Amino acid sequence: MSPVSSTSYNSSGQATDVTFGSTDPVHFGFDSNTGRMTQYKLTINGSATYGNLAWNPNGTLGATGDH
Repeated sequence: MSPVSSTSYNSSGQATDVTFGSTDPVHFGFDSNTGRMTQYKLTINGSATYGNLAWNPNGTLGATGDH
């Protein structure tokens, strides 16, 4: 049995919302120019967690800006 109950995708085929069981979905944002992930948002035990990703010029992840 799959732990994922639903998934939504953007026009590039990247998963933008993933729901595990009956929990709130995990949301992923992407830059339409580079295809890189720019943010994620999820709720754990009623507490929202999110991060805004920053990328270095060479394409490596520079910072997550977790909140």
